[in-house]
Amino acid sequence: MFVRLRRFLRRLVWLGLFLGVVLAGATWYLNARWLPEQGRALLARQLSRALHANVTIEELSYAPWNGFVLRHVRAVDAATREPILIAPYLRAQVAWLPLVATRDAHFRLFVDLQEPGPGPVTVVGRYGLTTRAFAATLFAQDFDVTTCSPTTLARLPAALTAAAGSTQLHLTMRPGQPTKLTLMAQLRTVTWTTASSRLSGQVELEATGDYLPDRTPAWSPSGTARMTNMAYEGLPIVQAARNVQGTARFSPDGLDAIDVTATLLDIPTQITGRFDLTAHLLECRLQAQPTMAQVTSLAPALKAYALTGSTTFDLQIHGSLQGTEELSMTAEGRLQDVGATLPQWPRPIEQVNGPWRYTHATQTLTLEQLSLVHDGIPANVSGTITRFADPAVHLTVTAAPPLAQLANLFPLLDAWECRGEGALTLTIDGSGAPAPLAVTAELQLRHGRVTTPWLPLPFTDVEGTLRYREHTLSAAPVRAVYDGRPYALEGQLSQFTTSPRLQLTLRAEPLTTRFDATWADDRLTITQWEGQFKTSQWRMAGQVTDLRHTPQLALRGEGAVALEDLAELPWPWAKPLARWPLRGAARIRLDGQGPLRAWPEGAWDATVAAPMMSWHQVPIADVACEFRLAGSRLTVPELRASPAGGRLVADGAVDFSTTPTSYTLRLQLTGMDLAQATQALPANKRIPSGTAGGQLELTSFGPPSTVRGQALVHAQGDNLANVPFLNQVLGGLLVTVAAAFKFGDLRQVTIQEVRGHVTIANEQLVTEDLALFGTNANFEVRGTVGFDKSLHLTIDPSLSKQLLSSTPSLGKAQEVVGQLDLLRIGRIEVTGTWEQPKFAARLVPLNELLGQFLPNLFNLLRRDTPE
Repeated sequence: MFVRLRRFLRRLVWLGLFLGVVLAGATWYLNARWLPEQGRALLARQLSRALHANVTIEELSYAPWNGFVLRHVRAVDAATREPILIAPYLRAQVAWLPLVATRDAHFRLFVDLQEPGPGPVTVVGRYGLTTRAFAATLFAQDFDVTTCSPTTLARLPAALTAAAGSTQLHLTMRPGQPTKLTLMAQLRTVTWTTASSRLSGQVELEATGDYLPDRTPAWSPSGTARMTNMAYEGLPIVQAARNVQGTARFSPDGLDAIDVTATLLDIPTQITGRFDLTAHLLECRLQAQPTMAQVTSLAPALKAYALTGSTTFDLQIHGSLQGTEELSMTAEGRLQDVGATLPQWPRPIEQVNGPWRYTHATQTLTLEQLSLVHDGIPANVSGTITRFADPAVHLTVTAAPPLAQLANLFPLLDAWECRGEGALTLTIDGSGAPAPLAVTAELQLRHGRVTTPWLPLPFTDVEGTLRYREHTLSAAPVRAVYDGRPYALEGQLSQFTTSPRLQLTLRAEPLTTRFDATWADDRLTITQWEGQFKTSQWRMAGQVTDLRHTPQLALRGEGAVALEDLAELPWPWAKPLARWPLRGAARIRLDGQGPLRAWPEGAWDATVAAPMMSWHQVPIADVACEFRLAGSRLTVPELRASPAGGRLVADGAVDFSTTPTSYTLRLQLTGMDLAQATQALPANKRIPSGTAGGQLELTSFGPPSTVRGQALVHAQGDNLANVPFLNQVLGGLLVTVAAAFKFGDLRQVTIQEVRGHVTIANEQLVTEDLALFGTNANFEVRGTVGFDKSLHLTIDPSLSKQLLSSTPSLGKAQEVVGQLDLLRIGRIEVTGTWEQPKFAARLVPLNELLGQFLPNLFNLLRRDTPE
């Protein structure tokens, strides 16, 4: 076994030696005889056909361990005589098995390249000796186009001015077909420059194109570029695109952006579309969501509006890259929570949301139904803004604001309470940057309710139209209801931004009032306030200061008041005047100042003068009164008048600083003619005559239970029982006396004098000595009359002898009674109310009655006894 193995190894060694000798001989033969001449010529011819150029090789050699080595390889274009390939050194390794079996030369080349560009290059490919098809892939790890020769640069696109990185170039050549080049490159820098633009940055390229030597450029590739940190300069409006990222397809005449993002004017933007770099045409779409501050950088005229928020942005651009005037641009988007401050507008606009559209040809921004909030009031806006450099604005705002929020816009109304709703239409127009915006507005009021600090009741059912134009707010007219009475208001608030002027006319039959005032520096100056209520008239002037905090009122004026008009004033305190009919005319003067909402703390002087007036047809002449308010105390130093021919003097005070309010009153009346004072009594009554007087001193601290005072009364004349209140009480009293004591008709009793003292306390009038003296009877009155009209009186009647002697039932006693001037024969208890008094009679006890006439009876008996 070992012998056989030794023989096999020996034969194998000899075979190896033989093959080595054969290979060495073949290599010597190739290098010495065939390769330097026939082989080099054959290879040069094959390469010339493949490259369509004249190829020369100065040296060709072969080594089994190193392959073929070519030195000074040169390919020259047959037409232009310009070199297309220069390689000082080229080493090729060939796979011999495919070459022998299929006549395909599979090779790997290591080239020290000089043309088209310097640097080491690796080429892997194959060549069909039968088909003459050539395919090769070139690898260049560090390629820089700027190092290429002018001849090579001339074959490249003129716009490609710089490119550096690693490349992979695949070359395919077939007889009768154009040479195809496929380039895959990772360029750390590339620059594409045209007359109007420049594209630079990092890119990964996949490019394919036909290589045609007779064409300029010889290679016009198409493919895909994946861009990183690229910049495109020379764009209209935005000037440049920075941080360009994404994928684009390119061709010899243009670039198609597929999924590209870029930063335009510091705004991240999505870009799609086509850039025709040959014809300088642009057709693209930009999508972004910039802030309004970034938008303002596009249109500096918008800086005056202090825009905040953001918007979506979708821009369509068509046209030439040569200039903005040749571009057709339209954009649309949606505002998102935008805020703005309009020049000369008091409060900002907030929460603006909605669509917009911009047309570059007309430089017009169109707004369609934007929603916004202004001072808490939601609204909608439509309109246009044109020519941002020299803007023309036309906007229409519609809203349905609550009146309470609208009142907050006007400082003069901050103390008012407004309810209800309105339909607001606001139009904003302006043209030219220096010119202020013209604002017009119309507000339809519906179902309004307004409460002011000066009137006790609110205005209801407020309806009408308010219009604002050229800094003037006008009412034309506004109608409302106050205390059941309709009112109509017309007027205007003008000079809104400088010194507002308020001019109003208020009508409510029978009232008409006109008000003219100006407002500046938190001061309302009333230049004229005049009015007429039925036949009453007044005219006043003054001012209100510190309007926003503690309004202070200073007022002076005068008026002529028809007293019968007072009963028709629309205030609750005037209602009782309808039951106390006043007639006549009074002249009133007023002067003073003080807090508007706390007028008792002010200082006011007023005088009232009425030469002739009447109350319940009672004539009152020469009325003169002065009122003074200071330190929360209202004083009446003196009130003088002549009621019914008499003389009245009074003074008093009201102290508003106490809780409850306290007041005092002193009054003295002398010589009042009862006939004049009671002339309003029904005609079938006997009119009292004579005079009356008295004194009253009254002190009160608020509620009726605290009223204290006293009075002295005195009246003398005829028919005094017909004075109101006395006629009701005494009429029933006389009837009761006649029925209780079997007297005849007492109608002949008349009251000729009344005098007594009355104390006021505990909601009662109390008397212990009120006396009524008549022709045939006297009445002594004690007891109380309540503020609630209740009666608790005790009346002791005393009848005269004339009245008693006319009573047949007394018989012989008439002679005894006739000796008396007056006889008190009973007592009357009066209860009920003074409208409906109740009477109860009680006889005088016998011993008291005997005590009155016993002495007279003894004298009578002694006269009748015979002597």
